[in-house]
Amino acid sequence: MNKTNEFYDPVERKSHFLRQSGIKYRLICYCKNCWLSLYSRVCLSLTLYSLYTQKAVGLPKMDFPKKLAALSAASNTPGCIVITLMQLQPHVITISKYRLGGAAWTVNHFENLEPFVSRSPNQWTFCNGRFYCLSQSSQLACYDPDNSACFVVPVERLECIRAPA
Repeated sequence: MNKTNEFYDPVERKSHFLRQSGIKYRLICYCKNCWLSLYSRVCLSLTLYSLYTQKAVGLPKMDFPKKLAALSAASNTPGCIVITLMQLQPHVITISKYRLGGAAWTVNHFENLEPFVSRSPNQWTFCNGRFYCLSQSSQLACYDPDNSACFVVPVERLECIRAPA
């Protein structure tokens, strides 16, 4: 039985209702240009899935199952990169990278002075060739997939402005 799913497009400011069979039993990790990154709880794997064409692109198996994933572009775009994040220890994260069409994931471990825990699995943003993510402690992490480098961008921490009582 196919289920109708609602997808909201903030650019068009309208909802799309699609009958999808390919996302059953899967967690939506990320969306980019109408492509979803889907995590299978059964297979412990990631799949890219087009909302409109219902085309699925399987990704190679990973050493560790990861639910935090992001895309640099639609998977039908040349040079599309998929990254995943996993917190190994409070001060160590693992970022795995896969370039579509490649043979395997590239895995890198990064240490940080402060614990780096993403505020939300879907807060990765791709801009100007790099991925950015805000941590719970307001650190802005930057991952450069071309150099496999991850660093914290110095940003001024803003104080919360409270309304007068």
